[in-house]
Amino acid sequence: MSFPVQRVLVALFLFALSPSLGCKSESNEIMSPVASGRDLTENDERAILGIALVRGALGHKPVVADKTMPESLTARRIVVADVVDALAAKGALRRIDKGLVGKLVANVNGLMKTPRSIPRSVLGGGQSGLMDVDEIISALRGCTNGEDASLACGWNKISMRFPESDSVVLLSRVGSVGKHALVYLELYCERACGKGRLFFLENQEGSWQMVESVGIWDR
Repeated sequence: MSFPVQRVLVALFLFALSPSLGCKSESNEIMSPVASGRDLTENDERAILGIALVRGALGHKPVVADKTMPESLTARRIVVADVVDALAAKGALRRIDKGLVGKLVANVNGLMKTPRSIPRSVLGGGQSGLMDVDEIISALRGCTNGEDASLACGWNKISMRFPESDSVVLLSRVGSVGKHALVYLELYCERACGKGRLFFLENQEGSWQMVESVGIWDR
């Protein structure tokens, strides 16, 4: 066997062993699944969305969008720096690592591209029901005769369907990293109020528990 052929065979052998030697290809680093929500079961997602809904809509009787928040709904993307600043202001960065925040936020933002249906089982006793997400978005945009008229027009559409409701809620997909999860909630009220909140959760012995919540906008 010639020397050049031996070199080629040795190189191929070492390449095949590279994973066990701790080598990582560039493509593996780019496609790392560490910040994906693929490991969550449907039961996990229902539990997490239910916790966020109870906490985020406390004191309200909202209509809930029947699908998770679409990317096109709002120009507000969750910005890692804003979330870190809000957590720091609460003194919560002692409990939640900055690196983990970045991975969870990136995951949630990415999953907004593929909305998913929200099961009715997520609803508790404090919600009015589920409403088509496109109808909610249309209602929130309302009419075109100025902000006040637009708001009134939009809420008339919702009140006709759900007269007992006082608000609407939209939920994001659930992002996860290991035993940690993040979900984003937006609530819009009849009297021109609204808020956007993030809920950090952790799986503790098989049960999802809220670790921290933080507001990233309010009006």
